[in-house]
Amino acid sequence: MVEAASVFCDVISFNCYDDTLEPSKWSFLYSFTEPAMIGEFHFPAADQGMFPRGKTRLNQKEKLNARDAYVKSALSTKTFIGAHWFQYVDQPLTGRWFDSENYEIGFIGVTDL
Repeated sequence: MVEAASVFCDVISFNCYDDTLEPSKWSFLYSFTEPAMIGEFHFPAADQGMFPRGKTRLNQKEKLNARDAYVKSALSTKTFIGAHWFQYVDQPLTGRWFDSENYEIGFIGVTDL
């Protein structure tokens, strides 16, 4: 799929929820001339009254530190030109209407805090 995308795309995008981007895991991209970008990543925190799942951090400070480490790891590779945080606002406590996902992953809470 990556080879096919490289023919038609200016940038190849991936979603990756690892703690950081390990260069050896992404070395297959070195054979392509197109840059890569992370389309989604996030780290939930457990201090906002939500019910986080995934690689939960204890608080907002740890969430910020995890974000910084992830972006630095992306930018330290030869291939990645950036990483996009998913998402701006936390998901509703009762979940999204179409799949009930309710992560505390936003830059701001559902009450704008």
